[in-house]
Amino acid sequence: MYKKIKSEITQPDMILYSNIVYSNKFNDFLQTTIPLEVNIIRPFYQLRSWEKRPLLIWMSGGAFRNSTPMRNIPEMTEYAKQGFVVACIRYRTSSESVFPAPLEDIKTAIRFLKYHHETYGIDPDKVIIAGHSAGAYLAIMAAVTGGTGLFETAEWNGCSSTVNGAVSISGGDMFLENVETQVPGREINPLDLLMGCDLEKHPEKKRVASAANYLSKDTAPILMIHGECDEMISIDGSKAFYERLISAGVRADFYEVEGEGHGSLGLRQPTIHKIVVDFIEDIFK
Repeated sequence: MYKKIKSEITQPDMILYSNIVYSNKFNDFLQTTIPLEVNIIRPFYQLRSWEKRPLLIWMSGGAFRNSTPMRNIPEMTEYAKQGFVVACIRYRTSSESVFPAPLEDIKTAIRFLKYHHETYGIDPDKVIIAGHSAGAYLAIMAAVTGGTGLFETAEWNGCSSTVNGAVSISGGDMFLENVETQVPGREINPLDLLMGCDLEKHPEKKRVASAANYLSKDTAPILMIHGECDEMISIDGSKAFYERLISAGVRADFYEVEGEGHGSLGLRQPTIHKIVVDFIEDIFK
């Protein structure tokens, strides 16, 4: 069969920069260097003629014991199709270091990406940070401590780690005092591993890690999306943090997703993507 057709262009080409090391961290216990990597996806319009695009930084979950930036690249491509530069970040896990190491890593990555904004076609004044589960908590912490000078390193220190907003999927403030944020029954508490101690014996460490303790009227807007039937992170804990945001005068939106669990496929669908994109576009309006 021979047929002449016309192809309608409805989406841009994509380009992927993989395994870019933004920081090397030496681990005293392991006696080795840990390369922290970022994978960047962006619309590819015309070679060497970058149009600066908003940056969406994404962190995967993994109970602070895993950090797999390649895991969500297929889904994150959907955001790149919407015109974002998307950066998937690897951060140190609880087997490599304890808090605040992963938060320091995320802030270092933000500064790295802003420093190299020309290379990757990033608008450094339009940065959103997002994640799932443990990644969501880190996204919130990066947002609430932006501009405070806390949890910073000396790397790429010519740039700010401040972001314009945060998106939390199945996360929240996991260290919120007097609130059960973890669903009972987990044999190992990942928060104890992250903090390197039994938090019941060291409540002062819980206070240091709680996002609620850093809220102010200048806190960046936060979008929270949580499955109604989350079996790992309590949706009630997320709702409690949402109420703290509202009480502090922070712009916050909360979406409870009917019938969905912690890592449900229903949290990775176009309906959710549209909520996230609409939230970001409203911030940048």
